[in-house]
Amino acid sequence: MFKIIVEQQDALVSIILEGFWDEATMTAFEVAEREAVRQLPHHADGFDQLIDGRDYPVQAPAIIARHSAWAEQLVAMGLRRTAMIMGDSGLARMQANRISPHNHRSFASEAEARAWLRER
Repeated sequence: MFKIIVEQQDALVSIILEGFWDEATMTAFEVAEREAVRQLPHHADGFDQLIDGRDYPVQAPAIIARHSAWAEQLVAMGLRRTAMIMGDSGLARMQANRISPHNHRSFASEAEARAWLRER
């Protein structure tokens, strides 16, 4: 359902999202990402996220609401920017905008997303 990789040298949390989620999956995700953020070296300027959502379909409203609330917590933990790799679905892009209103952009490829994150 998800995979989280900590890229300490870039102060980056890289995430792959897949499938339809339930409340238990969302809770497990929050716990796992919180632990990932704790693994990052403490940088005064925070951290970034790279989210691959190409295999993450439109979710139930309750899961979207949880993602939005979680995004606000991440900002409080030091999240600077989120680069989202999305498929062609307009609905998925709308979902991404609702989940992460804080300084995010959507991209068609990982290379484009990483290039944007490298711009400081």
